Amino acid sequence: MNEEWNCDKGRWAFRYTRQGDRLDHPRIRHERIGEQAPVSWPEALGVAARGLTQAKGRAAVLTGGRLTIEDAYAYAKFARGALAGEMGVHLGLPDVIAARSELAELGCWTGERRSPRPAFPAHRLPRPRAGEAVLATWRMLLDNGRLQDGEEHLAGSARPPVARLAEATANEIGADAADPIMVSTEQGTITLPLVVTEMPERVVWVPANSLATSVQSKLGIGAGELVRIARADHISGPGR
Repeated sequence: MNEEWNCDKGRWAFRYTRQGDRLDHPRIRHERIGEQAPVSWPEALGVAARGLTQAKGRAAVLTGGRLTIEDAYAYAKFARGALAGEMGVHLGLPDVIAARSELAELGCWTGERRSPRPAFPAHRLPRPRAGEAVLATWRMLLDNGRLQDGEEHLAGSARPPVARLAEATANEIGADAADPIMVSTEQGTITLPLVVTEMPERVVWVPANSLATSVQSKLGIGAGELVRIARADHISGPGR
């Protein structure tokens, strides 16, 4: 989880906790009937312990799919050398030292190396003046997402949407904590109560998709763009 944001699977898969087919007890397969049946944890751990005891003299190395070729090679040599040696099985590699020697023979890459390129071209950062701010925004863990429809208790636990400004920025526009703040572009305006926060000056944060705010539809911009900010009673006109 990144502050108040997590992956989509973790974000929306909470309903599985109430599914009728969810496993809530360990299971073992009975040899006589060939089907799995729920058992207690002590019984399941006993079965696992007996299985590991019966596997004495055999071992395996499990690796992830993201290993480099060199890492996979090192694991293979470890299994053939160290593990096989402990089990008294000869796999053609006498000891760990020999395995390290073979690995060293691979050497390092000596071919051409490409210089890394930036993922996005650099652009000039906006320089807000008084009454302006750079927009910061992201989605809250609980917001106006459609998968909360029908989950009124869950949706009711969402944090109330607010606008956040540094104290110096709030003073520039004559705003105090809890005052309504207007964040505006040519397309529209979002109005939220102010929370004074320790953050960079002339930056305003609002939630991206809460009940009272939808940054994309109301402001028509995204994070990093320039917006106008003001105390709500200092601006007259439509668009709240």
